[in-house]
Amino acid sequence: SIFENIHEESLMTPYGEIDYVQGTYHGKTVIFVARHGKDHTIPPHKINYRANIWGLKKLGVTFIISTTAVGSLNEN
Repeated sequence: SIFENIHEESLMTPYGEIDYVQGTYHGKTVIFVARHGKDHTIPPHKINYRANIWGLKKLGVTFIISTTAVGSLNEN
């Protein structure tokens, strides 16, 4: 892993609970929230965006880097 001091946490927000991973990267605190949940079981229409954003703000996050991935439409 490129991160150090990694630990999993959860935080209750007014919109529900979020799970996140906290660690350090070159001495900076980094928070990771898996949009689809720890086990990737939350479908897009059920993602609790409010809880995620509220939680990040509460944790002191000032910058967000968002990534994306696309699956294949090929049946094979």
